[in-house]
Amino acid sequence: MNPDLSRERAAASFNPETITIILDGSPERTRRRREIGGYRGSGTPFL
Repeated sequence: MNPDLSRERAAASFNPETITIILDGSPERTRRRREIGGYRGSGTPFL
């Protein structure tokens, strides 16, 4: 990961996980989006 990006994320005045859940609409949607996104680049065909 880009060192500048890592530094900015570490200095954030909010919890990025909380913002992600708000933007996704629910913790379940965040989990599901990450599950689906994990297939990209994993070599597993998405059927």
